[in-house]
Amino acid sequence: MIFILFCFFKPSFGSELILTEENIFYHFENRILMEERNDNSSFTFSIRAGFLSPVDTIYFSLDRAVVNLYHKGLEFSLGRESLFWGYGMFYSPFFYARSSMSPFDEELLKSGKNILSVRYNNILYMTPEFIIFLPDNLPDIDSIKAGFRFTFFTSGIESHFPLIFSRDAVFTGLGVRFSLSGFTIFSDHSLEYSDGDFSLGSTVGFNKTIGSNFYIQSEYFYNPPGLTTDEYDALDDAALIEFLNWGYTGRHYIYSMLQWTKDKTSGIGLFSLIHPQWKSGLVGISLSSTHFDNALISLNYIRILKGREFDFITYKNSLFLEFRYFL
Repeated sequence: MIFILFCFFKPSFGSELILTEENIFYHFENRILMEERNDNSSFTFSIRAGFLSPVDTIYFSLDRAVVNLYHKGLEFSLGRESLFWGYGMFYSPFFYARSSMSPFDEELLKSGKNILSVRYNNILYMTPEFIIFLPDNLPDIDSIKAGFRFTFFTSGIESHFPLIFSRDAVFTGLGVRFSLSGFTIFSDHSLEYSDGDFSLGSTVGFNKTIGSNFYIQSEYFYNPPGLTTDEYDALDDAALIEFLNWGYTGRHYIYSMLQWTKDKTSGIGLFSLIHPQWKSGLVGISLSSTHFDNALISLNYIRILKGREFDFITYKNSLFLEFRYFL
């Protein structure tokens, strides 16, 4: 039975040691991927499950489980899809069409969204899509959102325009990406209208590939649901816990990364996430190698820059050593 399952699924097993000033943790994770495709349909299934000790926490994430059907330029999708609207690497202001990513995860893994969509791919320079965002919890029908998204490609400029409705709000916005002097410039802006008020969120940034080995990206995120400095300081620690979400607690963030790769088998990455007003966040370095067949070895170091939300982390330094084997 196990052999039959491995024929259909592509599993990988990760074993990781995490060292901090406070403790030594052990993390084990199993990932399973299944992809089947023909001319008329495709199916993708991806899950993660694991545990972390000594806190003895078991977790499970269904990242993707989506069926796609194709017919004369139409593409029908139903299931859980790993969406990330917008052109940023880490941040997108379109919260309903992206999952939050942890700044402690250098792979930027994210779970999916439950959707039903219809896309038409045979129009020159434009791709229209009708999409329904289904609730993560089936009884929560008030969280259903539905509407349209139009993606345009013309004169070296890529852009997208969503118009989404929920029971008590309207969501729209605009995203643009283009090249300028070897740099890719991107800008995403979301606009929400609810209860007579407007709320604007934005991500702006750039990326550039230098030669064949270097890649850089930096982006600024304005997060309207986040706390301002005055709002944060007015709350006591007990009240802050319910708002605490590292990298999303406040209003302003800058995410940056620099990556160097060699022969597609090894690489070094530098990354940071900073709240520029609070002068807090984290910086990290990641070293990885796929020199051995079907295996990945990575060493990651993260330094916590204390201040407001990051004061709740008890340690300043952490070291992650991971070995992952792909069957």
